[in-house]
Amino acid sequence: MPLAALPFPSIVVASSDDPFVTLERAAAFAEAWGSRFVLIGAAGHINSASSLGPLGIQAGSSSLTSCTNLAFEPERMCNHDRRFSSLH
Repeated sequence: MPLAALPFPSIVVASSDDPFVTLERAAAFAEAWGSRFVLIGAAGHINSASSLGPLGIQAGSSSLTSCTNLAFEPERMCNHDRRFSSLH
């Protein structure tokens, strides 16, 4: 997995019980990429087959809005949620 900073605003959305990506690894990706880090709780592996239902759609829409807002707030680019900085 590439670990260079991304040249655009991004958000890493993580689940606390993902069987494929630990919370620490997801937070490390966010740090390396300069992404915001969003923990959505115990949602398993997040992908198109996750069956997150309406809550997942709402969370995805909210994250997309946040990412769009970041594009217009350059000072917030490359900052992830500091609440999770102790995981790196």
